[in-house]
Amino acid sequence: MGSARDTRAGPGRVVAHTGQWEACVEVERLADLEAQLGASTYAAVDVIGIDEAQFMPDLLDFCKRAADIDGKRVVVAGLDGDFLRRPFGQLAELLPLADSVDKIMAQCALCGEPAPFTSRTVASKETYLVGGSESYRPCCRRCYLEDLAGRGRAEH
Repeated sequence: MGSARDTRAGPGRVVAHTGQWEACVEVERLADLEAQLGASTYAAVDVIGIDEAQFMPDLLDFCKRAADIDGKRVVVAGLDGDFLRRPFGQLAELLPLADSVDKIMAQCALCGEPAPFTSRTVASKETYLVGGSESYRPCCRRCYLEDLAGRGRAEH
């Protein structure tokens, strides 16, 4: 499923940075999923994939219910930190409840090293600014800190 906040791929689609896409159900709140699918369809689903999880205000409660009560396998993808390296959404709270965690990193857009951070390239301080390569770039620690220093921002 995808976040209704992220409309870049068009309705009913979730798209990877590689351009690959899959059909999805878009919701504002995860609690709406069962009603949107219908009770019988929800009951038949074994695996629930959540993309852009940082935008879901009820991520923690939904995942606990879906996994612990409904017996679903829940796969969550999202950013654990915002562009200022602050916890983003409820991802950090979800970690102690997870069966396993894989932190997947892009390549730093500036030097090619593994990039655990995201640097915003547009002048906006909004936490929830949906965008792709036109607004953000992946950065390693060194490049992220150099980028901040170069912009005169000591917000970290």
